Amino acid sequence: MECGLERGELVRLSGGSCGTEIACRTGTLWLTRGDGVDYLVHQGSTFRLAAGEQAVVEALGRAEFRLRESVGGTTPITWRSSLVQQC
Repeated sequence: MECGLERGELVRLSGGSCGTEIACRTGTLWLTRGDGVDYLVHQGSTFRLAAGEQAVVEALGRAEFRLRESVGGTTPITWRSSLVQQC
């Protein structure tokens, strides 16, 4: 699923039952998953949420990214809209 956020917009993501891959296509995303660490996902970079893991993602400027569900934490498969929730 292709997604876009404007600067300051937030979404809550879930790793679902198999994990989720977040691939930043343009811009930079700020991500926190409750482990006390902040992550920056830059254009061309990918971040994986483990199965059952939650994260909040904010665009630091206009950003576009792709979300894909993973099987066994490795191979992306089809997207399920239940993995994203507007904040």
